[in-house]
Amino acid sequence: MAYKPLRMDQIERIVEYYNKGYGRKKIARLLGISKNTVKKYILGLRAGTINKSSQKDTLREHDIQERLPQLSSELGRVGVSRRLLWEEYIEQYTSGYSYCVFCRKLAAYRSLQNVTLRLEHKAAYRLTVDYTGKKIQYVDKQTGELCQAEVLVCTMPYSSYTFACAVASQKQEDFVYAINEALLYIGGLPKVLQSDNLKSFVIKADRYEPTFNQLCVQLSTYYGIEIEATRVGKPKDKANVERHVSIVYNGLYGPLR
Repeated sequence: MAYKPLRMDQIERIVEYYNKGYGRKKIARLLGISKNTVKKYILGLRAGTINKSSQKDTLREHDIQERLPQLSSELGRVGVSRRLLWEEYIEQYTSGYSYCVFCRKLAAYRSLQNVTLRLEHKAAYRLTVDYTGKKIQYVDKQTGELCQAEVLVCTMPYSSYTFACAVASQKQEDFVYAINEALLYIGGLPKVLQSDNLKSFVIKADRYEPTFNQLCVQLSTYYGIEIEATRVGKPKDKANVERHVSIVYNGLYGPLR
C-alpha cells in the first residue's frame, strides 16, 4: 500500500486521535491532510505494514528539527563548534545524522533565520542620508593645519544616484547645509528624507513616532517633504546608503589620502 509521506508527529497525531475515537474526516481536518491518507495510515498501522525505515527517517528528521533552534543558539557561544555540537547530539541520539548532514541542516536553518524582506523603492521617492563612520582629512591652505571633516552621503535608493558632502561637524546647521547641497545637486525634491537617528536630526528616537529637532522640521516644512528616521539598530532599513558609504571610502578616501 502506497503512503503519502507524513512527518512522525503527524503519524503520532493520527494514532492519538484515532484512539480517542475521532473519525477520519475530523482527523483529516485537524491535520490538514486528505481523508484517504488518514485511512491508509490507520489501516497500515493496524496491519503493521508501514515501512519501518521510513518511520525511522521521519523520526530522525523530526528530532533534528526540534533541536535546531537550541543548536543554533549554542553555536553563538564562545568555544562552541559544530563538531562539539554534533558529538553531543550523536551521543544523545545514536542513530542520528552524520556530521556532514548535521552541518548542512544547521546551516540551512541559520540561513532561514537571516532572511530579510527585499525593499521595493519608487523613483525619486526617498532620499536616504548617513554620515560616514570615519572623518576625512584636509589641509587648511592658510594655516597649513591638518583638519578633519565629516562626510554626509545622500542616496536615492531607486537609482542609487549619490551625493557626498564634507562639512565641519555633525551639528544641525552643518547637517541642514549638506542636505541643501544634496537637493541642489539632485535638482529636485524627494517625497521623503530618511536619516539615521543622528543627534542633528532626531531629539528622541522612537520606533513609531520619533521627535525631530526644530531646524529639520523647518526644512521639512520649507521644502514640503516628509522626514523619517530609521528604526534604531536596523541598518538594513538604509542598506543602499550604507553600501554607498563604502563606495565613498573607495572613491574618495583612498585617492585623497
